[in-house]
Amino acid sequence: MERMLTETDLVNLQCYKAKCNEVRDFTTAVLKGTHTGMMLFGSGGNGKSFSIRETFQQKGIAEIQPEDVIERDKPDDDVEDGEAVLSKKEWGYDSWVNHQGRITPKGLVMQMAKFPQSIHLVEDAETMFDDKNAWGLLRMALHSQDHNLHSRRRVTWKTSVKEGSYDFWFTGSLIVVGNRILNDKLEEVQAVQTRCPCMNFDISNAELIAKMKEMCEKGYKEIKAAPLEKNDCYNVMEFIINEIDNDPSLKKDAKGNDKRLNLRILISGFRFLALSRLEPSINWRNMLLSQMKQLVGAAQRTRKERIHDEKQIAQEINGRRFASQHDKLVEFCKQTGRNMNWVNEPKNSDKYAKGFNAAKQDLKRKTPKKP
Repeated sequence: MERMLTETDLVNLQCYKAKCNEVRDFTTAVLKGTHTGMMLFGSGGNGKSFSIRETFQQKGIAEIQPEDVIERDKPDDDVEDGEAVLSKKEWGYDSWVNHQGRITPKGLVMQMAKFPQSIHLVEDAETMFDDKNAWGLLRMALHSQDHNLHSRRRVTWKTSVKEGSYDFWFTGSLIVVGNRILNDKLEEVQAVQTRCPCMNFDISNAELIAKMKEMCEKGYKEIKAAPLEKNDCYNVMEFIINEIDNDPSLKKDAKGNDKRLNLRILISGFRFLALSRLEPSINWRNMLLSQMKQLVGAAQRTRKERIHDEKQIAQEINGRRFASQHDKLVEFCKQTGRNMNWVNEPKNSDKYAKGFNAAKQDLKRKTPKKP
């Protein structure tokens, strides 16, 4: 892997950014009230939710926080979790509500009634779609004969319990984000697709690699106690790419389809590397590989795999500058999990000399020979 943005990468990066900009444009249409909402689907970790949230931030749309609501003293027994809540103030079109994780159609109706002018962002919406009542709610919330900005839409939800029924005007908007592309042959899906833009955010691995390289070029400074430079970030990315190339289980899913890269695993790798700087006993490669395989214990490597990793570590360390050979060997021992009992011994002692020489020979053996 070339540790730079090549001409091909730059072309792919522009394609990626163009798709993200398209999401931002549709998000802006929702914020301005020309559209009642949108639905966006695509693989996880490719930047779709980030593009939406970034647009909120740039446009000054404030997220309604938990501290902005108050609980009732005596919630009714029939209401769902989270329903016994009232807003402290009136919220307008410059606010948004985050619905992440499991939410039922009734739970969403309750929040829409509480914040009828706000943008409601529903992420990971697949479980909600399993309830057929969700489709009726979406049809009501996304379409109206009113053609003004922030058009009025009447939302009704009737139950046998008075407190569980709703009838209100909704002028806010819905943005629904999910990983699973909807079956557009279903009549319910077709009905919703005529009411708001429904898009598949399709990003290729080549475009994601270009985006990952751009992230590496900037370094990772979010953890101030252990900032990562450009070369550190490329070490993480290279490890991810090499492991995928060398392990068929990381290339294909259970159905035999090619897996997509994602930006989340790269950021997680950055944070594992930063953790290893804060806690030297941590082997960031093993932790990252376990996450990639989504299996506790996946870090139990074969001897061949372990040697492969140690050669990568040796190459990385030899490419860096250290104040002394002692510091260089200490770093090698930290990253490979070798014995470090010798490190704090007096430098004129036999124990120090034995450990120092052993680490030196190990590093030399693992260092790739120059062609």
